[in-house]
Amino acid sequence: MDKRIRIRKSFAADLPAVDGDPTQLQQFLLNLAMNARDAMPEGGEMTISTGLQELDEKACARFSGAAPGRYVRIQVADTGVGIPDGNLEKIFDPFFTTKEQGKGTGLGLSMVFGIVKNHGGHIDVQSSVGGGSRFTVYLPHSGSAPKEESEPPAEGEPGKGKGCVLLIDDQDAVRDVCGAMLQNLGYTVMKAVDGLEGVERYRRFGRRIDLVIVDMVMPNLGGRDCFRRIKAMNPDVRVLLASGFSMDGAVQEIMNEGITGFLQKPFRLDQLSHAVEKAMDRDMRSAACGNPETAV
Repeated sequence: MDKRIRIRKSFAADLPAVDGDPTQLQQFLLNLAMNARDAMPEGGEMTISTGLQELDEKACARFSGAAPGRYVRIQVADTGVGIPDGNLEKIFDPFFTTKEQGKGTGLGLSMVFGIVKNHGGHIDVQSSVGGGSRFTVYLPHSGSAPKEESEPPAEGEPGKGKGCVLLIDDQDAVRDVCGAMLQNLGYTVMKAVDGLEGVERYRRFGRRIDLVIVDMVMPNLGGRDCFRRIKAMNPDVRVLLASGFSMDGAVQEIMNEGITGFLQKPFRLDQLSHAVEKAMDRDMRSAACGNPETAV
């Protein structure tokens, strides 16, 4: 986050609980925050707020299938460049983006829309050029109080593995953090910044690589085409598909082509360990990637 961006928080107390998938709810909020950040290249103010709001029949007319009632309101507002009127109806369409080439896939807000709809909610956007934007999400609540936050259930200590993993992801932070997690679990790691580099790495070092972890959405060559090219070299290759999307639609289509397993982003160390162990199989060879200079 640019240090010139100030973040204000205004959270209502005693809100009722929302039933949903924690990972997906975290993802849509993160995507809205990133969208607000990108709209303020010169800095500004981002406000994240929550509350309880009554939607009457008139308000529900703006949303397809909305029923009157009380909703939990989550709002992310920015003081950025704003959205032209002609683009407001398109911003949730897949692959629509106003960002420069290479700066966005056009899937961020589409993912937000899908997650909100999957949770029975609705999303509204108000914006003007030069006047910033305000995204408001309305989620149905369960009527009960939120449960006390607790640690995730213990699944035992992550096992120590052996073998070589090729990690293909265009995000520097993901490669660094996931690579460090894999190394902590005992694996040797090779990294590639996109699908094209991943294919070339596999062409050169395929005999040493036990597992490939590939991101779904990347510039130059996406996860699906990257998998197809690697599979053409080795029909028995083991591949984990990593994505912030849930297991449906486009993700399921790729899985049906022979992907070994799926890793939902964001993931914890124990989840990564379990997915890699399951994909690698204990009976697999445990060859290392060669000398450390190649594991970069």
